[in-house]
Amino acid sequence: MKIELYDKLKLKVISRITLAGVGLGLLFILLTRGFSQPFALLNGAIAGAFIGFSVGVLEIYIFPRNAKRLKFIWYFLIRSITYTVFLGFILFNVTLVSQMFRFDETYFEVLRSDRFIDYLEFGSFGTELIYIMLLALTVNFTRLMSIKLGQGVLQDYVLGTYHRPVIEKKVFLFAKISNSEELTKKLGALRYHSFLDRLYRDITAPVLRNHGIIHQYIEDLIVITWNGKIDNNANRCIKLYKELEALIESKKEGYQKKYGFVPKFVAGAHCGTVITAEIGEIKTQIVYQGDTMNTSSRILNKAIELKSSLLISDELYSFLIGNNLDVMPHRNVHLKGKEMPMDLIAINT
Repeated sequence: MKIELYDKLKLKVISRITLAGVGLGLLFILLTRGFSQPFALLNGAIAGAFIGFSVGVLEIYIFPRNAKRLKFIWYFLIRSITYTVFLGFILFNVTLVSQMFRFDETYFEVLRSDRFIDYLEFGSFGTELIYIMLLALTVNFTRLMSIKLGQGVLQDYVLGTYHRPVIEKKVFLFAKISNSEELTKKLGALRYHSFLDRLYRDITAPVLRNHGIIHQYIEDLIVITWNGKIDNNANRCIKLYKELEALIESKKEGYQKKYGFVPKFVAGAHCGTVITAEIGEIKTQIVYQGDTMNTSSRILNKAIELKSSLLISDELYSFLIGNNLDVMPHRNVHLKGKEMPMDLIAINT
């Protein structure tokens, strides 16, 4: 059975969290007992692996389903309590099973033994549980902040990647929902918000599959970027737009039934250099500055004017030669705010 790239990314995250769990389990044993008890190191590694794997599954498959149903504070508390109880249960049972093998006893024999009761009441179980609770709270809060800030943003803040301005090459896709003004009037503000929330959740998988980074939501406009080599990312950009259209087509009955229409994207894409940097004081944000951003926005506006579903710059198109695309060139196009005309390419998807 072929595993989708999006699922591979999820499994990759779970495997990383599992390995981190093993490392933290070993670290705790080394700090508290040193190398004097090899079985304790084994217990730490096994417990860490189970705990890390459980955290990964909870983070990737369980908690996201309920993220929008609760306020942040309640969501955080419920997650923290769940982690503490669930991970404490794992620690309890890993230690118990370990003693079963060490002393050749059954599960209930170990459970009733003075040795195990002493471990729970006077031994290191309490310290280990506190250690797990602190780790759970840290992972919990860090994960939530990472989701709130966006893909990789927390990591960039922590590492200071953009503490000083950096010049980078990027591909940009500006995608906007057609006839959004009419839809807002038809649905009303609250239902339109519900529609946008559902749509943006639906497109998450295709964006991640194509290595895109969601930079910003601006009402009915979503800005997606790609880092790294433009030749690879140019193809991903076009592929993503095709997948967005296919996604909407596959879900059109659901949108029609709930909202009375089927959404459609119109998009503009461009590539070039930008200055990436942190900006602000009481509110800090990582922003992209430069003509590439401005031109991408202008290309989107021209796509709306030309009634083209996907309009890209000739510069971006130069990285797509050999892809057998159905295209329509627009030569010497004047974009608002630009002195020199540009060659643009409409791509029929």
